[in-house]
Amino acid sequence: MADDYQPIACGFYDELGIRMMRGHTCTLLLEVDDDTEEVTAVITDIYSDGDEEFAELNGSRRIRLDRIARVDHVTRPNAC
Repeated sequence: MADDYQPIACGFYDELGIRMMRGHTCTLLLEVDDDTEEVTAVITDIYSDGDEEFAELNGSRRIRLDRIARVDHVTRPNAC
């Protein structure tokens, strides 16, 4: 993606990590290309690639963490 990665708040990172560890299906609201997309998926991994952090969904799709606007009922804070 052309725009710079914006680190997410630690508490929101923890929310994603808990769901990954439990292996539960969750609902994610993604912000992609000036649009939103709701996805039901299992977060199978969270990792860094260079200066960016990603979640791998269902073992195949990867999404930058700053593109996740909400997971289940938890909205990503705008600041730490």
